[in-house]
Parts: sequence; C-alpha cells; structure tokens
Amino acid sequence: MIRAGFEVAQSMGTPFHIHVAEGQYEGERTLAEHGATPIRYLDKLGVLGQRMIGVHCVWLDDDEVRLMGEVASLAEPPAVGEAEGYYGQALALAEELEMRPLQARTHLGLGRLLRLSGDRERAEDHLATALGLLREMDIRFWLSRAAEELLHMGHLFVVARHNIQLYDYLKREYAGEPVTVILDRRHGQRRENAEATDSERRRAERRRQIQVDDAIRTRGFAVVREIIGGA
Repeated sequence: MIRAGFEVAQSMGTPFHIHVAEGQYEGERTLAEHGATPIRYLDKLGVLGQRMIGVHCVWLDDDEVRLMGEVASLAEPPAVGEAEGYYGQALALAEELEMRPLQARTHLGLGRLLRLSGDRERAEDHLATALGLLREMDIRFWLSRAAEELLHMGHLFVVARHNIQLYDYLKREYAGEPVTVILDRRHGQRRENAEATDSERRRAERRRQIQVDDAIRTRGFAVVREIIGGA
C-alpha cells in the first residue's frame, strides 16, 4: 500500500506525505514484520527521497538520522540547512556512543554536501576527517568513496613530510588518475618573495598559500585546486 501510494503521488507530480516513527512500538513492529526499522523499510521500498514528506520521525536511530541527511543532500539543489541538521544530530549521537564507522560516514556525507554547496574549506575538513577515520578502521569501500570526493576538490595533494603512510596511500589510490601527490619538504616558514608587490594576484596567492599551510599543519595534507604562484 505504501509503494502504491507513492506511485500515485509520483504519477501526479505531488509530494508523498506519510507518518513515520511516531511511536517506539512502530519501529519494533516494522522490524519484526519486515526486518527493517521504519526509515530503512521505506528506503527498501524505494519511497525514501525528495518526494516523500515524513511526519514525526521521532523514534529514529542514529544511522537513520544520517540517512535522512543523505536524502536531503541529494536534492537538486541540495537542502543544505535540512541536511546539515540531520547530519549534525547523527554526528552528535555517533560521538556520544563512540560509533566510529558512523562518525566517518557522517563526516563523508557532510563533506559531500558542503562541496556541492560551494563551502570548500568546511568540505575539505569533513572529508579529511572521514579519510583519517576510515584509514584507521581500514573500511576500504567507504575509504575509496572519501578519496573520490577529495578528487573533486583538486588535483594536487600536498602531504606533510612526516606523514609518509598517507603519502603512500594517496599515491596508490590515485594511480592512473590525473593527480599529483607530493611531500611538503619545506622547513620552517616559506621564504618570502624578495620583490614586494601589492598586486591583487600576489595577495590572492599569499592567502591561498596560508590556507594550504594551515591545512597541512592541522590535517596532515592539503588539496590544491591550482598551482600557486606557478611553483
């Protein structure tokens, strides 16, 4: 009946309105009868998406909250505020319960959402966190997904010189791709150009260089969209 109602809404081009997880009993009954909790069951039926308007959604577990964020992030254009809200709830629960796989997938989802919405700096933060967690746990399928998302950020990866394992991993992961992975071999502060200039181009290059340096120091690597200063 749920699927039939969704197909009617789809054929008429209208939203599909459904009450979901209003009480704890609902999740228990759905799990017993269909082998899945309410949100996962709707996903199995193929009705979880932008057309569906879920009312209540009170008794959700942490991964279902993450899934709702994922659905909101896939809207065209992404429903950034709604998706961030769901992802934020999922991340808070995952951190409280120390569920590192869920933390990693939530950071990955947030990174993708923020990349699509144009928030490059925050996207790179979340994707770098996801990559680090997934490498520690060796969850290779999602690790590859994180690497794919980072590839959208740029094609030059500068890795801190002490992070040889990450350097080796990125070299293997991006083998055959139009990507350059290098170690940052600079010591101390980058030497300033002797030629003082106030040109807007030079100031923009300096700002980008500061951002790259900060990323290398805090995350262990930086993704550069374009070569700075022709270097």
